[in-house]
Amino acid sequence: MFIRFRLKLVAALLAVSLAGAALAQNLVVYNAGSSELIEDTIAAFNAAHPNINVTVVSAGVGQHTTRIEAESANPQGDVFFGASVESFEAIIQYFDAYQTAN
Repeated sequence: MFIRFRLKLVAALLAVSLAGAALAQNLVVYNAGSSELIEDTIAAFNAAHPNINVTVVSAGVGQHTTRIEAESANPQGDVFFGASVESFEAIIQYFDAYQTAN
């Protein structure tokens, strides 16, 4: 089950990053999860997309929430990783919806 969860996270990173990949070759990930999980996830992402530079900013959920709210007029992060559903729901208004091509 953990591997399935990790694969879903990698797919989510791919989907989000590919939406903006044509415009930029940088991806900023706000990480509130474990360092091991994000390192493994980014390694898998980098293997599939070696031309996209990934910067990981690790901090607690509260710090990222404050940062995302403060940056709302000019967002700096592309992906928020490792927080609970409740944490995402509290700041959902700062995220753009992603629609797949198919």
